[in-house]
Amino acid sequence: MSCLKRFLSSHREILRQQHYWDGDTKITFPKKNANGFDISIEEYDNGFLLYTDTGFHDHIEIEDARTQDETLIDLFGLVRDMLSKHMRIRVIMKNDKPVRWYLEYYHNETWHLESGVTLLLFNYFGKRSERIYSNDTLPPRPFDNV
Repeated sequence: MSCLKRFLSSHREILRQQHYWDGDTKITFPKKNANGFDISIEEYDNGFLLYTDTGFHDHIEIEDARTQDETLIDLFGLVRDMLSKHMRIRVIMKNDKPVRWYLEYYHNETWHLESGVTLLLFNYFGKRSERIYSNDTLPPRPFDNV
């Protein structure tokens, strides 16, 4: 059994959300509407790949000081927030081709950068546009001001 399935078997509340498995090492939480985005997690040797159907992705490595379960708790906390309207993916396009992806969170009436991905080579002088994707599957969690 993969560590992903083992972890989720002991944290069943995560699986209350609509999801599907692709083999033993990949789980996807599908979007509920056209403005949303699918979230997938795939296990690999020393970590996990989090990616969406918009092109945004992030590698989550298991660091020496952390256990696999601690890493997965943080990862699924992020997924939980990505399923709410207080996180979004902003895609910057040049000539209608995506070149940058920003994962942003909403706090104090402002959007803040959580993570970003950029193509190395793209048409810098192309016509710029952007697209916003946001899920509304779960209610936003309260933000601690500690």
